[in-house]
Amino acid sequence: MKHKLVRRVIASVMTALLVVGLIPMTFTGGGVKVSAADGKYVFDATTLTASADKEEIGDGTTAGDDNYFKIVGKVIKRTNSDGSVKAAEIEKFSKSAVEFTVTGTATAVVKMSSTGGSNTSWVALVNTADGSVVANKEAVSKVTGTSATTLTYEGLKAGTYRVVSNGTDENDEEQKRGARLFSIEVDEQIPVVTTDYGFDATTLTASADKEKIGDGVTVGTDNYFKIIGKVIKRTNSDGSVKAAEIEKFSKSAVEFTVTGTATAVVKMSSTGGSNTSWVALVNTADGSVVANKEAVSKVTGTSATTLTYEGLKAGTYRVVSNGTDENDEEQKRGARLFSIFVTETTGGARPARADWAGVTAPSIIGFKQNGGSIDVSYTMKIGYDGADSVSVDMLGADGTVIDTKTGSDSSKPITFTPSASGNYSFKIVAKRADCEDKAGNTTDALSFVLPLAAPSIESATSVGNGSINVVWGAVAEATGYEVYAGEKLAGITEATEYTVTGLTVGEKYSFTVKAVRGEDRSEASQAVEATATADKQQVWGITVYGSSTNSGNNGYEGSANDGKVTVYSENGKGKIVPNSTDGVAFYYTAVPTDMNFTLRANVHVDKWKLSNGQEGFGLMAADRLGTNGDSNPVWNNQYMAIASKIEYLWNVEKNAVDTTGNKYSMKLGLGVIAKTGVTKENLSKLENNDTATVQNDFKSVTTTLDTTAVKNGLGAGTYNIVGNAESAVAGTIAELTDFILEIQKNNTGYFITYYDADGNVLAQQKNYDPDALSKLDSDNVYVGFFASRNARATFTDIKFTTISSADDSSAEEKPITYVTPIVNVTSANVANTENYTFSLNANVDGTVDITLNGAAVSTGLAVKAGKALDVPMVLTSESNNNIEAVFTPDPNYVPGEDMKLANTDVINIKHTVVRNNAYSSLKNIYVAPNGSSSGNGTKSSPVDIYTAVKYVKPGQTIVITEGTYLLDSTIRVERGVNGTAEANIRMIADPAASTRPVFDFQGKCAGMVLGGDYWYFNGFDCTHSQNAQKGIQVSGNHNVLDNINTYHNGNTGLQISRLYSTDSREMWPSYNLILNCTSYGNADAGYEDADGFAAKLTVGDGNVFDGCLAYNNADDGWDLFAKVETGSIGSVTIQNCVAYGNGYLEDGTDAGNGNGFKMGGDNMSGYHKLINSYAFNNKAKGIDSNSCPDIQVSTSISYNNESYNVALYTNNAANTDYSATGIISFKDSNVKNGLATGEQFKPKGTQDTTKYLTDTNYYWDGSKSANNSGAAVDTASWFKTLEFTGITRNADGTLNLNGFLETTDAVPEGIGARPTGTPSFKVAIEEDTQDSTTESEPSKPSGTSVGDSAVSSEADSSVTETVGKDGYISNNVFENIIKDKKTLIVNVKDENGNIAATFTIDGSTFNSVPDSLFRLNVKFNDYAPASEKAKEILSVEDKDILVCTFDSVGYLNGKVSITVKADGFEPGTQLKLYYYNEELNTVMDKKQTVTVGEDGKVTFTVDHFSSYVLVNAGKALITAPSTGFGSSAAALMSVMLLTGGVAGMCFFKKRK
Repeated sequence: MKHKLVRRVIASVMTALLVVGLIPMTFTGGGVKVSAADGKYVFDATTLTASADKEEIGDGTTAGDDNYFKIVGKVIKRTNSDGSVKAAEIEKFSKSAVEFTVTGTATAVVKMSSTGGSNTSWVALVNTADGSVVANKEAVSKVTGTSATTLTYEGLKAGTYRVVSNGTDENDEEQKRGARLFSIEVDEQIPVVTTDYGFDATTLTASADKEKIGDGVTVGTDNYFKIIGKVIKRTNSDGSVKAAEIEKFSKSAVEFTVTGTATAVVKMSSTGGSNTSWVALVNTADGSVVANKEAVSKVTGTSATTLTYEGLKAGTYRVVSNGTDENDEEQKRGARLFSIFVTETTGGARPARADWAGVTAPSIIGFKQNGGSIDVSYTMKIGYDGADSVSVDMLGADGTVIDTKTGSDSSKPITFTPSASGNYSFKIVAKRADCEDKAGNTTDALSFVLPLAAPSIESATSVGNGSINVVWGAVAEATGYEVYAGEKLAGITEATEYTVTGLTVGEKYSFTVKAVRGEDRSEASQAVEATATADKQQVWGITVYGSSTNSGNNGYEGSANDGKVTVYSENGKGKIVPNSTDGVAFYYTAVPTDMNFTLRANVHVDKWKLSNGQEGFGLMAADRLGTNGDSNPVWNNQYMAIASKIEYLWNVEKNAVDTTGNKYSMKLGLGVIAKTGVTKENLSKLENNDTATVQNDFKSVTTTLDTTAVKNGLGAGTYNIVGNAESAVAGTIAELTDFILEIQKNNTGYFITYYDADGNVLAQQKNYDPDALSKLDSDNVYVGFFASRNARATFTDIKFTTISSADDSSAEEKPITYVTPIVNVTSANVANTENYTFSLNANVDGTVDITLNGAAVSTGLAVKAGKALDVPMVLTSESNNNIEAVFTPDPNYVPGEDMKLANTDVINIKHTVVRNNAYSSLKNIYVAPNGSSSGNGTKSSPVDIYTAVKYVKPGQTIVITEGTYLLDSTIRVERGVNGTAEANIRMIADPAASTRPVFDFQGKCAGMVLGGDYWYFNGFDCTHSQNAQKGIQVSGNHNVLDNINTYHNGNTGLQISRLYSTDSREMWPSYNLILNCTSYGNADAGYEDADGFAAKLTVGDGNVFDGCLAYNNADDGWDLFAKVETGSIGSVTIQNCVAYGNGYLEDGTDAGNGNGFKMGGDNMSGYHKLINSYAFNNKAKGIDSNSCPDIQVSTSISYNNESYNVALYTNNAANTDYSATGIISFKDSNVKNGLATGEQFKPKGTQDTTKYLTDTNYYWDGSKSANNSGAAVDTASWFKTLEFTGITRNADGTLNLNGFLETTDAVPEGIGARPTGTPSFKVAIEEDTQDSTTESEPSKPSGTSVGDSAVSSEADSSVTETVGKDGYISNNVFENIIKDKKTLIVNVKDENGNIAATFTIDGSTFNSVPDSLFRLNVKFNDYAPASEKAKEILSVEDKDILVCTFDSVGYLNGKVSITVKADGFEPGTQLKLYYYNEELNTVMDKKQTVTVGEDGKVTFTVDHFSSYVLVNAGKALITAPSTGFGSSAAALMSVMLLTGGVAGMCFFKKRK
């Protein structure tokens, strides 16, 4: 028993303390607690101590073993003459007692006496439940004298008992006397009983909605639950009960009582679709709220939220809506209860599950058609001692599996819904985690007839002359259709449209359609009304298509022909994406391309919800539509008159919207989105995500139609002008709910117009190309009304007209657009060294002359429109450097079609670069919350953070003193404020401080933007960035962020992405290391974008996340999204990281997507690597390729994610190249949702499936986790614990899972993750009389680097360096020695300072930098698998071999000679070199024979790092398989290379 173990531990500790004299030998009160035998509890009054006779023990005091006994009332100690206690004395008339509670059955032995030698006392054991006296075996009810009398009580049942003196008669001397108690010994036998109790509100019946259940009514299994107060039944439209509703402020409840221990699963919701309610489980003993596993305290919407309460102890509990604040909408609302299921265990720990072998196999006992479904009934014991679930396959006539469904309640049938008539049979298997499936029977075939569905009418349109055309969607298996006008059959057709003739003009008719198949008739469709007219009406229809759409949440109501239609897109479905494709609900009509048209309507905003700028609605014209219900991307040309996110620049001087000016961002504004450039010729390239085509051909221009912010005198900023939002929108400056929009096609082009209520033009956008929407469909243009993503709008006063282009007005002449030349300077106005790069770009071609402090730098430099020009220079002033640039536009430059330069005037640019050397003498610049720009940077006179990041120089350290920095502007490290590879700039928390410094941006701005290179950051926090603004943005190169925390920011906590939108691919941030950082609780207002970490959209090569933790972020843990507009990003490595709980905030709020590691986007290649990492308890997927076709995953664990644990899929990529090895993926009953959801694998094209389907991977199939050969994961022996108690960090900064998901020795090597990592750097602050230092160079993961200076000399052909073990060679060094074809010699010293190995690296043999970080550590005879295999194959002994193991894995892309000491071998001995292939478990001959030199050393050459065996050539009896430096080596090493370079590092750490 658990308490026995605890007692033993306590006893041992107390014994030790007694020995050393830390605990006194006597006690002043209470019984001595000693360890009892299992199930036995003793209270011995003689072990008590007292300072005087008749000293009270104290009412409520607990005593005896495990405090099993309790003092009730006044009980005193009676002492002997020596002061020792001889008994406890209880009062007469049962006024006091010693009490104990039995939970099972028990025998109690009580020893009592009277209070004097001749006295007699009444004594008894009383059951407190009913006050009855329990009979004892001796039949004693009175005791006489002071000697102990034994009373034995056998067969005591569960309950509470009191030892009392139970007289009642004041006139009876024996009854009015108390008694003495010497001891009580209770021997309790606690049987283990597990019972399930359930209350399912949906099984109730009600005569009306809101019918009361009744206060005090008991419900559920064995009436286990009780209704408290007013609880009502809420019903569906068919009268069935959908939930029980409890009142606000805990006024009513559903109550249950636990007598042992229990787990309760409660499902609740709020009272409306957008409502939120407080909910809780309350312990009635003290009113405390019991925490649930999901950390949920509020529920939103009407869908059930699951709340799991584990470890409930004996007591009474109530499910309530526990708000208390009458002024809080969420708190003053009740809640709905769907069900409560309680599993109660009494008597101790639950026994092991019944042997699976003895469980009877499942059996299908019946199957029948039920309408459009087939119900399959079965028998199977499901539960703790049975199966976890059953799986039933529906088989077609040929035996193929058509569908599979799972079940976990044998009292309910499993339902299938076939899509076609046919013969179907069924096969059942039972599943239990970690056990083989148990097969059941296969049924005979059932002949199923698919019921005809009722048709859905799409339109009913008058075609004139008293005829109405009715159009509907096809019904599966229908052979014809009957069309009715009212009750009268109007006609029969095999088509999906029919024109009803002979109708009375001006009369309204109601039409329905029935599907026909032989004698079968479907139910009638919904009725649609239309009025017969003399003239033909326009035909309107609906299509829902594009990204994120579905039919259930997108649609329309009404008819444009009747002048009113509502279009909606709700629940986050659909999206507006100006730079690519949209997902919309589009209600439209087709107009022939030789016709012009005008569509005009009043737009009423019904409602909308702010998400991430992807919501919108309005009018649209397009030349291509998606198929209704198809969510694939649809490229087209289109014009939108739209209410959505609109941004524009306002030029104050011109008093107009312009290409220059101040930026206004409207969360919802009014504008035009024009998309053009899609042709039949380039369509396939766009659909295949060809980035070059998107960038070169496709054009998207957004123009505003509203400038309310400017008119109101507001400065540049973020605002909103559209009303009727579902919740308050920050920055709202107007409540626009009705407006008039128009799209017109004429002979000039497409005009989009915004009118006021009186019909006056407020704004108009003219697009001068009448053929713009005839590129893809040359027959029709599609025009109508749309909505997308959380928007509903109603269009009234619809005016739609057409006119032949031949009859329309002639085209207007397209005006010339004049482009004003603009020059932007993007380089910083501060510099920290004399070396500075002046950067600019222009919107037109031209030339530029540049001077520095009056001296010419360059003359006539060519500037190309849209391209950055970088001009290096050496600053000549120690303070202000004045750069003047004179830009001359090229007079012959043509900006575009129908465009001319507005002028060719020269543009004079003055740019001052400040070099502040006030801090140059310092090694450490101190900043503080109260620092100022006037400080001198010392401890006593610190500067502010903004000053420090401007003027710090290479090699200096910014020391951030502790405290909270309340900031209202972004901390920017400007591009060009750089450290160097040899002298990083450091920004570190004060190592002497007791708390971490916190940069708090107060919701006012973006957090930190880091544009510099070669910086090292350590030890501070960033929080509370503005909504939609990141906590930290890394935009430079070769930076290290170490031990940084980002939390509660308004967008992603830490993101790597480019600095400026004009930055080209070569300027994207590269080679940054994010080390041992934590990011949590980050959330934007719409729960759409805020990830823990991201490296997305515009990311260069070589970025690494190592040892990072992301949890409870609104969106994803990691996001490596790429999109077709910008192209693939560089390969990102994530290693030694953890992602959990994402998609839920810390308080349980159901937020965004919730993937753990989302590793791609838009089907773009990335080859991102996930190594030695954990994903668990995420709302959606654990490891998600997110359509990236080639992610590489190794040695990782994915557990209890609610969607797929592992998802490797793409949508549009032709080929995939996924790799996975060493994966453990599994789920258990602790998962919130998705227990039966297996993995998602969608290989395409040339994919080799053996790259991810191997015996090294254990995938979850919905019931168990097993490898390719069927070997299953044994969770009991494979993991130290599956109880999550939180993640902490070790002293070196690496993650500590505290045993959770940590594998035991039972897990094969190379399978699953291990809690290892790269230690954080140890930073030190030296006084300014010395050099500042770190114990490790901060620009790389660990160890000591060989810097760039090692190969900088032009004179030397080789350079020698000496470093400590665990060092590395940076990629910069390799780039230099490759470029200069030099040789680098590196001597590596061991712990004793002796040279352990020499690496000779010939740059001329390298074609590129190594695949992985080049680590210099080497171990000898430290890897048993290699030595054992060598001895086996080559028939040699230990003394004949030398094993060399390197701390890197991967191809070098060149050759390295390694010299090591050949201990144990005589000079002149010849050694053969073998490579140990771990995948094949063999040694392979490298065809090298080397000789031990006179110095005892040997030199051999390798082209990749792994494990090598040097073998005495004279002793090897056979020849191992060979490998060399050719293609065969590449083939043999491919499996290892798939994991990437750093994976090898992790693997070898683990191995050692």
